[in-house]
Amino acid sequence: MPLGFKGNILTTSSSAVVAANTQAATWEIKSGATGWSSWTNLYAFGDESLMGAWDGSNYTTDSKITVYPQDSSFYFNTSNTWTIEFWIGFTGPVLIDQPQKIINITNDEFLSEYTNDNFETTWNTSQDKFSVSLGNTGAVAYVSTSSSLQHFAFQSDGNGRYDFHANGQRQYGSTGNSNSTSARSVAIGMIGSRNFNNEPRIVIDEIRISNIRRYPNFQYTVPTSAFTTDENTLALFHCDGNRDDSSRA
Repeated sequence: MPLGFKGNILTTSSSAVVAANTQAATWEIKSGATGWSSWTNLYAFGDESLMGAWDGSNYTTDSKITVYPQDSSFYFNTSNTWTIEFWIGFTGPVLIDQPQKIINITNDEFLSEYTNDNFETTWNTSQDKFSVSLGNTGAVAYVSTSSSLQHFAFQSDGNGRYDFHANGQRQYGSTGNSNSTSARSVAIGMIGSRNFNNEPRIVIDEIRISNIRRYPNFQYTVPTSAFTTDENTLALFHCDGNRDDSSRA
């Protein structure tokens, strides 16, 4: 998350290895994608976040979070209720000439340059904005990028409705969607068709995945403290210098 690197987090401590036996979710770094590290200058809560130093030739921030729910029928599709939320920002956005995808729901691959039939977020670099897309509909919402972290939430109500919330307000809502994907992973990082060394650095903090719709209203109060786990939490990553799941803590 190469300024301010506090040490690479691709390995975990022995205590984290023990804790991993009870984890309900995993955060896997793609082979060769060594760009994630702790970051102490920008965070939502605590005193650290994770920063990806991107090198487009190697996709060095490509990763994915996979959940392992007790409900064997749970997937990130329109038949299930879920919320994917996190804080996101950049260490000084840089305008480059082609969009770079940073989030997408996925099956077994990592980040994909191709549009899928679920939520995805792209850094629309020519406008210095995040764009959110749903399937092949193109961009349906834009949120300005920022050097401070912003709260994003993607949601499904289990009855064909999708919502995208940002910074306390719903930015986009759509009903009548039909998606039967068997995806249980969320890819995070940055991928695009251009190669840039030492360019943008994506910063992410406090990731929570739930099997309920956390924000059913048009407006909501942006969380003001770190999340704690509950019976509806499928994954919880505080990003405090590591990629440990705290959903069963």
